[in-house]
Amino acid sequence: MALVLAISKIPGAEFLSKVFDVLIAGLPRAMAAVAAWKISGLLAVYLIRWTLSHKFPATTANIVTGAFAGVIPGLLVFYALGPVTSAAGDAVEIGIEAALTYSPLLVGLWLPWPWPVEPGWV
Repeated sequence: MALVLAISKIPGAEFLSKVFDVLIAGLPRAMAAVAAWKISGLLAVYLIRWTLSHKFPATTANIVTGAFAGVIPGLLVFYALGPVTSAAGDAVEIGIEAALTYSPLLVGLWLPWPWPVEPGWV
C-alpha cells in the first residue's frame, strides 16, 4: 500500500491515488474477515461438542454448528469490531500520509519493515 501511495505522488501517476483509496477502504474488511474466521473456529468447537453431547445426530450437529458458527461471529464482527477496524484503517491511512508528507524517503525506509505474520497465514 505504501508503494502504491508513493508511486501515486509521481507526476503522471496520480490515477494510483484512487487505487490506494480502494486498498485503504478494504483494510477494515480484511481485518474483520480474519477476526470472524478466528472467532468462528472457537465457536464451532463448542457447538459441535454441545450438540453431540446432547445426542443430536451428526448431520444435525454439523448443520447447527455451521449455521451458528458463521452467523454469530459475522454479526459480532459487523456490529462490534467493524467500527474498531475502520478506525484502525483510518489510523494507518493517516500515518502513511503523514509520513509521506514529512519525507517520502521515510516511507521508502518504512516499506520493507517486516510486518509480523502469524505462521500459517501465508
